[in-house]
Amino acid sequence: MKEINENRMQEEVGKLFSNHKHHFTNKYIFNFDWESDFFSVTSSGYCCEVEVKISKSDFKADFKKFKHVLFEGRKGIEVIKEAKYKKRKRGLIRIAPERKVNPQNELIPNKFFFACPEGLISLDEVPDYAGLIYVDGNVSRVVKQAPFIHKRKFDIKDLLFSKYQWGYINSVEKLDKVEKKYKSTSSRLDVMCRGLEKEFKLKSGSVTSFSAFKKLLNETK
Repeated sequence: MKEINENRMQEEVGKLFSNHKHHFTNKYIFNFDWESDFFSVTSSGYCCEVEVKISKSDFKADFKKFKHVLFEGRKGIEVIKEAKYKKRKRGLIRIAPERKVNPQNELIPNKFFFACPEGLISLDEVPDYAGLIYVDGNVSRVVKQAPFIHKRKFDIKDLLFSKYQWGYINSVEKLDKVEKKYKSTSSRLDVMCRGLEKEFKLKSGSVTSFSAFKKLLNETK
């Protein structure tokens, strides 16, 4: 029998959803901070997400994610998304303010499941908006069917293309910044090298890199 790990469980879960049109594993379908362990789309356009858990502590920690706030508040007008902070040397810096979010305007799966080894999560621990899948060796089964969180549909191809497009644009912009920084640094180093050559009366072009610069410093000590 194969070891039950996350990859193995994703394989077994995939068999349960083999009749779905599209399958993804470990992808950020919705937001940059929302990774889906397993995600599938039916031919009719409904989306199912499966969160794979191999430990009880990991299962409990999952409820800290904002998506569960959206699931819980799916029928309401708004929920609160807490402010985000990042640790810096000078303390915590707020990188995103607290804001009100309408769950009905957010991209969330139509159905949501937890998948775990047999018996790891009990039925009474699963919230009403989620389903439960047990994986035992080469067998996986749904022990609790997930209800529809909502019945809105979205074009998965359009969503993924948009993510790819913006990801490409951001990558090009970052590459452009790196290239400009490199050219700026290279230009300053070139000026410094010419200055060193003049200062120490060296042959032109003798100091052409930072390693040569450090070697020169060691020789002149």
